[in-house]
Amino acid sequence: MTVAGLRKNGEEALAHCRRDMPHILITDIGMPVMDGLELIREAKRLHPHLKVIILSCHDEFHFAQQAVKLNVNDYILKETMQPETMIELLEKVRQQLEEEHASKLGRSSSNRSSIKATRC
Repeated sequence: MTVAGLRKNGEEALAHCRRDMPHILITDIGMPVMDGLELIREAKRLHPHLKVIILSCHDEFHFAQQAVKLNVNDYILKETMQPETMIELLEKVRQQLEEEHASKLGRSSSNRSSIKATRC
């Protein structure tokens, strides 16, 4: 995997997604200019198969509920996240992307492709 970019707010992240659509978006909910939920909505309009991981300190149910409606891959609380958890999650998402790519091409998932991720 390659980190395609780090952005300081949701608006910059969305502009990046328009230019160089990543395969995975890792975002917080609370960000300046555009919050993470709006970023996810807009980015998924551009790329419906985008994989999204929310990494946030917000543990309120309504945020998780909105994340489910946006079909995010996971919602991780910063306070309880362990590096191993993030590695396992990224590996799982990478595998999903490879399987989707292979099914589109009619090949086995053993053919690895370059995966780009954007974190904001």
